[in-house]
Amino acid sequence: MMDPEATPSSDASSSARDGSQRHAIPWGQHAELELHALAATLVVSALPEGEKPYLVTHGRMEARIQEHGRLTKVELVPREAGFLSLFWRQGGQAELFVPPDVKAKLQLDAGAVRIAGLKDCELELSTDAGTASLRDVHGKLTLRTGAGRIIGERVGGTFHVHAAAGAVKLDVDALDVGEHRIGTQVGAVEIRLVSGLDVNISAHTSLGSTQTRYPSNPQAATTLLMETELGSVRIRESGRSAREEAEGWEEDSLRWQRQAERWQRRAERHANQWAHAWANSWGAPSWAGPGARHHHRPQPPMPPQPPQSRGIPDEEMRRVLDLVEAGKLSAEDAQKLLKAMQR
Repeated sequence: MMDPEATPSSDASSSARDGSQRHAIPWGQHAELELHALAATLVVSALPEGEKPYLVTHGRMEARIQEHGRLTKVELVPREAGFLSLFWRQGGQAELFVPPDVKAKLQLDAGAVRIAGLKDCELELSTDAGTASLRDVHGKLTLRTGAGRIIGERVGGTFHVHAAAGAVKLDVDALDVGEHRIGTQVGAVEIRLVSGLDVNISAHTSLGSTQTRYPSNPQAATTLLMETELGSVRIRESGRSAREEAEGWEEDSLRWQRQAERWQRRAERHANQWAHAWANSWGAPSWAGPGARHHHRPQPPMPPQPPQSRGIPDEEMRRVLDLVEAGKLSAEDAQKLLKAMQR
C-alpha cells in the first residue's frame, strides 16, 4: 500500500477530453516499479527503446504516484467510495507503458490484467480474484492468483506459477536452465512446450488425472514440476490446431468449475455421515453441529448400501479428508475439489 501522505499526481499528469489522464512515472537507472490496484482492468505494454514510462487512467480511476529512490510506487483507487466501487467491472481502466526489461511487482485485489511484449523482465504478478493474460512475455515470471485464470501465449524464461483455485494454461517457447514450478490447489494445469526442449518433467496430482505427451529427460539441467491437489495436469507439445487447443482447454477447465457445486453438496453429506458415525462410537467431534455434540448412544449398524454408479470413491474421499486434516487444503477448497472430481 502507499504511504499515508501519498497524493494523486498532478504536475506530472495531463487530461484529455475523453476523461483519460496521463501520468509520468519517475524512472532512472536500475529503476523498479510497484503497483497496487483495489479493482481495475490493467493493460501493460512495452515501450520503444528510449521512451519514458507513463500511465494512462480511464473512467473512475485515480492514480497516486510516489518515488522512493530507485523504487516508484503506484496505487490505483476508484474515485468513488461505497459499495459499487468494490466491483471492478464498474470501476476504471489503466494502461501502463514500461521498458521491455522492467523489474515490476503488480498486485490486483480484483480485476483483470493483460501484459504483452516484455523481454528480459523480472515480473511478479498477483491477483486475489481475476484473470491474468500474458503474450510474448519472457523473463523471470512469478505469477499467482487466488481465484481465477493464468493464461500465457508465447511465454518463456523462469516460471513460478500458482493458482489457489482456478486454471493455468501456458504456451511456452523457452525454458531457462533450472527449476520451474507450475500448479494449482484446485483446478486444471495445461502446458504446451515448443518442440526440442531438453527438460525433465514431473507431473503430479493428488486427486485427478495427469497426461504427459512430451519427451522427458531425467538427466536434463532444466526441470519442470507441475502439480495440483485436485484437478488435472496435462503437458504436450505445441502445434495442434487452434480449434483443438481451444476445445481441449475449455472442456477441461470448465468441467472442473461446473462440478464445484455438486461436489460441495456431496462433501457436506459425507462430513455429516462422518460426524454421526464418530458420535455413535466416541461422541461428536469438536467441529460437529450442536445436534450431534450430545449424541452418544450407540446405534445399530446401518445396512450396507448398494454400490453407486456415480460418485466419489471412498479412497479418494479419504485422501481429501487427509489433506484437510494435514492443513494442506482448506474446507472451502476441499468442497471445490470434491465437486471437480465428479463428472
